[in-house]
Amino acid sequence: MTQHHETHRWTPRLSTTSEAELVAGLAVGGSVALESLQVLRGRHMPALLDYARLCVSEERFAAQLCHQTLSTAVRTAAAGRVRPGGVRHSLVLLLQQHAAEWADDERRQRLEPAFVRWLFETGHGGAGHAAVGKHLLRAFWHLPQHEQEILWYTEVEPGGTEIAAVYAGIAETDLAYERDHALRALLRSYLQTYGASCDEPECRGYLRILDAQARSALPEGVSPELDAHLSACVRCEHALIELSTLYTAPRVALVPALIGYSGLRYAERVVPVRLPAGGQDPAHRHSASRRRAPALHVALAVLVVALAVSVVLGMRASA
Repeated sequence: MTQHHETHRWTPRLSTTSEAELVAGLAVGGSVALESLQVLRGRHMPALLDYARLCVSEERFAAQLCHQTLSTAVRTAAAGRVRPGGVRHSLVLLLQQHAAEWADDERRQRLEPAFVRWLFETGHGGAGHAAVGKHLLRAFWHLPQHEQEILWYTEVEPGGTEIAAVYAGIAETDLAYERDHALRALLRSYLQTYGASCDEPECRGYLRILDAQARSALPEGVSPELDAHLSACVRCEHALIELSTLYTAPRVALVPALIGYSGLRYAERVVPVRLPAGGQDPAHRHSASRRRAPALHVALAVLVVALAVSVVLGMRASA
């Protein structure tokens, strides 16, 4: 009877309180903190368990990893040390961080071998990578929290307009407009983030035309200078791929960039991640006709590794 009661108690339920208000409530203490914790746990524990199961070998380890993640998140929020950001996204990255800590001691045997390989390939533990795939993740984290929540629950884990609006703290009737606004803000943030990361003035000089190319698929040969630059610059080639995908299929771009390890498997438990008509990655269709295939193949290979690296780089932000 007691076990049944506890299971019912934590069943996800819809609250009219936004994610930002609930996190703020954890720092208040007393009954407000307890109620906030109950709602947050109900909202996020099932999804967090789904992700933990992808990282560990047994159900009991998944539950242990989730409780460790939630405990850390609550302590951090109660101390007022939380940087505003999407709660579900922060928890997933924090879970990755704790799972990575397991890989450093005897708990490594609890982890899925594929997750351990991912940690090694992405340089967990300080190994350096001159990665080009961190820009979308950083651009996302530069958005206000309500815009992160909107994009998460309309693109990454679409759960219906009511949930997305409540979690973001906006009116449901405003969601469509706010989603479009948030996506435009993300695109601007991406260009700013990428431009700020460019060491070469030449790369910064192509930002506007990269954006124009991604938006409207300018015909081949319209800018021979850009074509020549892209043939020699994997970073800008990758930026064009991400920008193109953000415009044509934002979920295809956001899921792997924001989640990293097993992002597609996690996201598809809610709604399959659909490629645009034609069955190809939109960036592939867009780029293949403009430049020789080897350059694009290199860029796509870098994209796969670099997106995973970006999640590791973002782990510290979620703590």
